Amino acid sequence: MHDAAPGAEPQELAAAAAPGRWARLKLPLALVLLTALAYANAAPKVLLYDDHMIISQGVGLERLDQIPGLFFKHARASAREHSRLYRPVAMSTLVIERVLHGGHARIYHVTTIIMHLGCTLLLFGVLMAFGASRRTAFVAALVFGVHPIHTEAVDQAFNRSEILATIGVLGGLWWLWRFLPRRRLLAIGGAGGIYFVALLCRESAVTLPALAVLAFAVLRPAGSLRAEVRRLAPLALLLVPLAGYLWLRQQALGEPGGGIGRSLTDGLASPGGVSARLALLATTLRDYVRMLAWPWPLRLTCHDYTVRLVWLAIAVHAGLLAAAVALVRRASWVTFAIAFFYVAILPSSKLFSDPATLAERFVYLPSAGACFALAAGLGTLERRHGARPVLLAAVAFAGAFMPLTLLRNLDFHSKHALWEAEYAATDRDWQVLLNLSEALLPMGHNDRVLAICRRGREVAPWNPGFRANAGVAYINVNRLDDAEREFRAAVAMAQRPEDYANLARLMAMTQRLSEAEAAYREGIRRMINPSTRYALTGEMLLRCRKDAARAATAFEAALRLEPKLRSARDGLNAARRLAVDLEREAAAERAAQPGAGPASAPGPKPGGVAPPPQH
Repeated sequence: MHDAAPGAEPQELAAAAAPGRWARLKLPLALVLLTALAYANAAPKVLLYDDHMIISQGVGLERLDQIPGLFFKHARASAREHSRLYRPVAMSTLVIERVLHGGHARIYHVTTIIMHLGCTLLLFGVLMAFGASRRTAFVAALVFGVHPIHTEAVDQAFNRSEILATIGVLGGLWWLWRFLPRRRLLAIGGAGGIYFVALLCRESAVTLPALAVLAFAVLRPAGSLRAEVRRLAPLALLLVPLAGYLWLRQQALGEPGGGIGRSLTDGLASPGGVSARLALLATTLRDYVRMLAWPWPLRLTCHDYTVRLVWLAIAVHAGLLAAAVALVRRASWVTFAIAFFYVAILPSSKLFSDPATLAERFVYLPSAGACFALAAGLGTLERRHGARPVLLAAVAFAGAFMPLTLLRNLDFHSKHALWEAEYAATDRDWQVLLNLSEALLPMGHNDRVLAICRRGREVAPWNPGFRANAGVAYINVNRLDDAEREFRAAVAMAQRPEDYANLARLMAMTQRLSEAEAAYREGIRRMINPSTRYALTGEMLLRCRKDAARAATAFEAALRLEPKLRSARDGLNAARRLAVDLEREAAAERAAQPGAGPASAPGPKPGGVAPPPQH
């Protein structure tokens, strides 16, 4: 017979059936305060990594009238990158925030933390709605709230999509649990709306119908297969919002179903074949399980991930699935928790070609399911030994996880701190090495930059970024011949426009202006983004021709297209300073001429700047 709930004894529940207002509020308030304490240092005045590229430097997230357009583009369009991520509702929250507070970095973080607090409270409510006692639900939700595995989702505003999708899935489960099957129209109508919005926040919300079937079949079984099918048949209507979502994805991304089917086939057709992809799937899922129990060291990127100990991964999954089957009658909450984890993680797994190989943020929704198993264990403890062991468990979990969360939050306070922390975990991830070398350049640590770039060339000899960063470091120490060698090597490797620009700047420094202009023009020709093409054109006119007026016109054209483009802003200021200097020089020359009259302001030069050549 299925267990009803992992809560307290019936007489205890009856005694607490009508608690006072304070009794009802003290645990939710404690949950909010303790979770907020774990993220008390998670709102710095800086946006890093994806937040910097997509929010700080991105375009199209400034005005409310841009929100409809978000439903017809992928989530990384503002960073001018290709992706199959479709999250218009999550991206719309960033636009609304920008309008409300002007783009202050700290407020983006505070809003994301508040979303996490809301999700933690919702999980507390869902656990109780499913039958957990208040104390066991509190401890399980507290573990979710302070767990360091969630720092990547909470500390980066772009990753709030994980939180919003989880809120949608948990809210949909709660709604269906309350109203199905007694009030079918209300249950499916409300859940359908929640499901549609959650899908528009993140792809992982697609699992809601499957999780709902699991919840009813495992935790509230109907007794026979026919009765189960009759009861759950209305859930098929959730295919309607799913179809609408897939249609919108297709309009935005231009592929059938928004590329989901192609992502699956590309994944299975990856190098090494199906067996290699399944081995990668098994080991990454094993490591996600490990992260829930031992979340250290925490990593932002895992480009150095290698498939190892496949046999152990298979053994872990076989053991968990066997436990789920064996406990389906005696401990159905454990069965549901295991099934929830695997179903929820699947859309973010390496079964598909698009997701990152391994990412902590992917565990946000699956970890909510794992809390059902924790609540079940705590419920057993409470029934046998009373409330004190449960409260001690809360202290133990908070004491173990909260310090790790607070430490990890500090890594997101600066670009340098973030990549130093990543580098401390590994020196085999090429992105960590590249980003750390870039973070160290403005700090003047040129010798260390060169050492890291040498290591980067060993790890990723195909990446020209290490050559480019080494070249800049050589310029900083006045080793110009070495810098030119590195820049030419970068150009030969990939012929990126930014590498031509670096080479052109070095040539301009050494007064080889004709060669510099030729390199600039090649970089301009290869530049795809029109705003950066204008900016590079302005730089060429400024450095090679000292043509302040036409350079300023080019920079202004770049800023009209991309108002936050820093290179264009800096270039425009430099052009204006040059114009002032040239005017002073001209005035001094006129004053030095015999019989010169008072200087008059020169008229504007004829003509502007022609648009840069198209790629």
